[in-house]
Amino acid sequence: MFQLTSLKIIDLSFNNIEAIPPEIKIFQDLVALYINNNPLSVVPVEIAECKKLKTLDLSTTLVKWLPREMAELKFLSEVNLKDCPLKTNLSNSYDMGINTLMFYFERKFDRRKYKVK
Repeated sequence: MFQLTSLKIIDLSFNNIEAIPPEIKIFQDLVALYINNNPLSVVPVEIAECKKLKTLDLSTTLVKWLPREMAELKFLSEVNLKDCPLKTNLSNSYDMGINTLMFYFERKFDRRKYKVK
């Protein structure tokens, strides 16, 4: 799978996937990732290196949180987290729409940068 680096859309829905490998970062042209309806619980930080990503469907997975590096996905305009057991702050931001969700990630990402300084 990881030799098809120019893929634009990946649909891995309903495949009993428990993890997204860090090698997801090699898909530099990826615009849509559908990985819904899987027992997936963690999204790797490396997803933030898929800079062209516009659509991310994680609905009906076991995801509770997403990495703050999601703030780097400037083209991300559609995120589906329906029926995920999200942590409260993430859930509240998601419920308010994509702009609030992205602001949530940006705020968390900025806080991390300030802690490093």
